[in-house]
Amino acid sequence: GYTRASELVWIKLNLMQNLVRTGRTGHFLNHSKEHCLVGVKGDPPLGAEQHGFRRDCDVLVSELRESSRKPEEIYGVAQRLWPGARCLELFARQHNVGKPGWVAVGNQLDGSVVVDPELKRRLRERYPRVDFA
Repeated sequence: GYTRASELVWIKLNLMQNLVRTGRTGHFLNHSKEHCLVGVKGDPPLGAEQHGFRRDCDVLVSELRESSRKPEEIYGVAQRLWPGARCLELFARQHNVGKPGWVAVGNQLDGSVVVDPELKRRLRERYPRVDFA
């Protein structure tokens, strides 16, 4: 399983670069931010810092896009934290599928599609009766 390592907060801005104060979310307060949990699986290899591992800021300030669409910058943060690592996005929507190095999982996706050839090979070995398109 994964271990929660940290959290990133996305502060939502509107097109005028102001904090989003009116929105479609929240029962008592408008949600002007989103939380992104950062988890790790396993231990980093010895000498990880010499191989690209870098710390990054835990606050991202970016414009709000269409409903449930994360800012593009969030993917860059993940890649800078651990270059070359496979990343997992939970609660993904169809527009999140197909990013190199990412596995997108969500109940609003169209079927099971595996883009990464190595992951597809490993899944077919383990689950030969499932079609991963």
